[in-house]
Order: sequence, then C-alpha cells, then structure tokens
Amino acid sequence: MMKLVCVLLLFFASIGLAQSSLENQARLIGNELRCPVCDGAAITESPSDFARSMLAEVTAQLKAGKSKSDILTFFTSRYGDSVLLKPPFSGLGLLVWLLPLLVFIGGAFLLINYLRRSSSQPLETADPVLLERVKAQLETSNQVHS
Repeated sequence: MMKLVCVLLLFFASIGLAQSSLENQARLIGNELRCPVCDGAAITESPSDFARSMLAEVTAQLKAGKSKSDILTFFTSRYGDSVLLKPPFSGLGLLVWLLPLLVFIGGAFLLINYLRRSSSQPLETADPVLLERVKAQLETSNQVHS
C-alpha cells in the first residue's frame, strides 16, 4: 500500500512539474509576442482579454507538440511581423534595427562638423562693438584689481 501511495505521489508531482514547465515555456514564448491591442506590451504583461487568449493559444500549441518557431510562425502568418517584439533582420525589420544606428551616426557627423566649423572661426568675425565693450570691461577690472 505504501508503494502505491509513493508511486501516485511521484506521478502527480511529475504532472505538476510538466504543467509548470509548460507554463514556463508558454511565458517565454509569450514574452516574444506583442499584444496587437496594447501599445508594445508582451502578451504575458498585457491585461487585455485578447492577450490572454493568445497566451492560451501558445499553451495549446505547446501541448500539441509544436515548437517555438512553429508557434511564432503561426502568429506572424496571422498578424504579420509586427506581432514580434524583436522583428526579424530582413525587409522592413532590418530598417527598424538599423534606423536608430543611422540616425545616431548622422547626428554625430553633424555635431562634429558644427563644432569643427564653430571652433575654426576667428574671434575677429564677432561683432566689433561687442568686442570693444568686452575689452573695456577687462581693462576696468584689471585696474580695479591692481
């Protein structure tokens, strides 16, 4: 009788572990899917019913033996690449990945050119009236400190 109880406990414990493992896998995949209803939230973080149904679909497909790539392909075929939180490195997704880098490089180039040009301008191109006022103030401050 004791052996039967131990076997049953091990059986139910393994079912619980398998269920927990399945939920963990579903959460990992769900963290890669964007909720179409929310603004950029993963389906695991979204409070919407639609996101919960998507997560239930992920779990159902995992139970059916589908792989992660099969599940992601299923959702992208249904909702397009925009459902992925990490877009692929091809087509429009490539532009999404490279655009911030290109903007940063372009901004750095413009900033460097601006600084180079502004530092190479001689002081004489400044307003002569302003220069005379500054020189006069410097002379008066030098006389006061002497």
